Amino acid sequence: MSTLVIGAGLSGLCCAKALVAGGSNDITVVDGADHVGGRVSTIEEKGFLLDRGFQVLLDSYPAVVRHIDIDALEPCAFDSGALLATPGEPPKKVSNPLLGGSIRDLFALPLGWKERIRLAMMAAGILGSPEERLSLARAGISTYDYLRSRGASEKTIDLLFRPFFAGVLLDDDLGADAALFRYYLRRFATGQALLPRRGMQAVPEQLASHLPADALRLGEKVERLLIEGDGGQARCHGAILTSGEELRADAVVLATDAHAACTLLGEKPPAFRETTALYFRSKTSLYSEPMLVLPTVRKPLVRHFVQLTNINPELAPDGEHLVSASILNPTGKTTQKELFETAQAEIASIFPAAANLVSLKAIRVPQAVPDQKPGFWDRWHATLRSLPQGLLLAGDYLHQASIQGAMESGTKAGQAILAGGKA
Repeated sequence: MSTLVIGAGLSGLCCAKALVAGGSNDITVVDGADHVGGRVSTIEEKGFLLDRGFQVLLDSYPAVVRHIDIDALEPCAFDSGALLATPGEPPKKVSNPLLGGSIRDLFALPLGWKERIRLAMMAAGILGSPEERLSLARAGISTYDYLRSRGASEKTIDLLFRPFFAGVLLDDDLGADAALFRYYLRRFATGQALLPRRGMQAVPEQLASHLPADALRLGEKVERLLIEGDGGQARCHGAILTSGEELRADAVVLATDAHAACTLLGEKPPAFRETTALYFRSKTSLYSEPMLVLPTVRKPLVRHFVQLTNINPELAPDGEHLVSASILNPTGKTTQKELFETAQAEIASIFPAAANLVSLKAIRVPQAVPDQKPGFWDRWHATLRSLPQGLLLAGDYLHQASIQGAMESGTKAGQAILAGGKA
């Protein structure tokens, strides 16, 4: 049985890897980019290795454990926790007591005892939930409303939850479905955040190494799907490239991002969240801890930043430091120069040595993740029911916008083909 996988991101590569593991080698993976990985990619700029947006690999993701030889990536680990930073005050270290951190860090936070107990009960419920329930549940309310319903005050949300989870969800208002918050809380609480020594591009490259040598066709964009028949009799037989070449297969997996998938299906794309990573270089270190820094002010330009060379020194030339600052909100007509200047000023209000930072590169990711408000998944249920025969979808938007979601979705599509069904 032949399979055409459209998209060489994590979903498409995991689908192809699952097919190979199941004994199917008649696979073609086509992608318009000149590299595998989709959004998970790394570029070199003046001797620095820059990921396409701030990204980490969590060793607590089940799909990562299943598919990736983590040791082969030569991973560099963050300390589990963060530095909470208020301008004009020394940053407060908050470490994860589940992974060797000090419980005293949590007790040092300005929370009342009743609120501590309520939040501890919330965390215990999340950490103790069965894996299946945590992965499949949909809360139906926003993360913000969920936290308020569990007893978190506005002050605590702004101090403890928003600075970190706004960056994870790319949603400063915490409007994403609370199921995502619960899932990420468990993953970050029980696992380490890692950076591959040669950048995040190493993850998809390792996945691609499991495929037959002639399976990958990069730099070839699909123009439209090859669908014959109408209604319930419609069947997808392959795709037509922009070059005019037809690629036919018994099964087709559309493993692109949500925008490209909707374009090929003739549907309206969902709304997206964007992010911009501002990269700075410096010969002066800002701080020493291998941790993310979380500004606690409301709606900062920089949602979080990190001196990446504290975690992985090989991302920069000898004698240099690399700092990544993540911006969530659309910048409107702000020029790139103004963006760098404002970001540098915010960082310098916490670490004065940031006055020595030098702008390196801005990487904008306009469609980083779909907007995942409550009810987001409903539209995809209807899409899945109306797909032509022979066509399957794979992508993080079907599960959760994360590395786990992408890899799990692709795996399920491959397994469905092997089983002769639909994902």
